[in-house]
Amino acid sequence: MRERVPSTAAASTPATIRAALRRQSRAADPMTTILIADDQALVRVGLRKIIENETDMVVVSEAAAGEDAVAAAARTRPESC
Repeated sequence: MRERVPSTAAASTPATIRAALRRQSRAADPMTTILIADDQALVRVGLRKIIENETDMVVVSEAAAGEDAVAAAARTRPESC
């Protein structure tokens, strides 16, 4: 049986999300909010690094397990899951 990996949803703090949404309100193009879900921490980190370089995307949450992803999606309401 595989060991459950804890979620890293805390990486996106409410202050970080608020700052990104403020940038969105000033930008002409709408910001796409994203939830990253993968059981491999390295994959999540890599995807976050790629997305952070985009001006029209922000990671609002991360999850390491399916149950955590569903809870994070309900909490953060990302546009892309």
